Amino acid sequence: MKLLPVTLTICFITFTQILDAETNESWRLMLNDNSLAEWHNPFDWGEASVVDNEIVLTGEKKFFLVSKESYKDFELEVEVFVPEGGNSGIQFRSHYRPNRLWGYQAEVDTSDRQWAGGLYEEGRRGWLVPLKDNAEAQGAFKNGQWNKYFIKALGDQIEIRVNGITTVSTRDAVTSEGFIALQHHGEKGLSYRFRNVRIKELTGCEPLSLITFGSCCKQGRPQPIWNAITAKNSDLFLMIGDNIYGDSEDVDVLRQKYALLGAEPGFQALRKQTRILATWDDHDYGLNDGGAEFVSKVESQIAFNDFFQVPNGAGSRIHQGVYDAHVFGPVG
Repeated sequence: MKLLPVTLTICFITFTQILDAETNESWRLMLNDNSLAEWHNPFDWGEASVVDNEIVLTGEKKFFLVSKESYKDFELEVEVFVPEGGNSGIQFRSHYRPNRLWGYQAEVDTSDRQWAGGLYEEGRRGWLVPLKDNAEAQGAFKNGQWNKYFIKALGDQIEIRVNGITTVSTRDAVTSEGFIALQHHGEKGLSYRFRNVRIKELTGCEPLSLITFGSCCKQGRPQPIWNAITAKNSDLFLMIGDNIYGDSEDVDVLRQKYALLGAEPGFQALRKQTRILATWDDHDYGLNDGGAEFVSKVESQIAFNDFFQVPNGAGSRIHQGVYDAHVFGPVG
């Protein structure tokens, strides 16, 4: 980051994309008349049946029962019963070909690890939001009984609840549409049961009308520009360059400089009113022109994410470097 005499450079731009959704229709059951007409198994193994209006999966090798219809923005509810020793998952925005599937998964796991309700990406990146050190979320799933899952996918926003407890609230822009699927992990002799599978699609969104953005913020100097930005009442503020002038290998110094920005009354007012997304002006966080050799890049990345309240599972939380993506509405 290079020291510039400019306190803050700011621009305004109109932008018409989707942010907040309304429901398009009421809840719709995905299992009707004891029939799997809305589902199919693209694997050469595994068995799926309907017993007493419950979907029952059995097998000796991992497979998925996949919806015939693809979904984009929606709310999904599923009740699942997995015996102890079992492992399953509820896939969404997933894709497949014969004998292979990949995509987001709400974890169903009976092990002592207690990560049921976490966000996993099957067949690709692995764990996005594990539940390590999240005691409330870890206690949501109950072994030996039916557990109710709620999944909401809207733009890049993903929310998972288990028995009414929020286990995941994050953003991920990798996949915006795909299929629902129910997993049998391949535990021999175990049957996994699913009932009351229903979905509500979300459409009719209000457009974003104004985005503000800026950079070159010299913390510690008077910054009346924040009041002008806040007065614009924009839908989104993008901090796309120097959000602070860090220029230190000491992460405590970086946090102190973030604290200066956070204490600025105008910035506080903007943060309260408007969603803020930020990036860093070098390939790694912290020291001016810092690169792969910067010794504190991991710690300074954490400081950046913490200050800008980046959710667990978002791109800059799970990989090194500044690159990230966010989706607002349909592509194109």
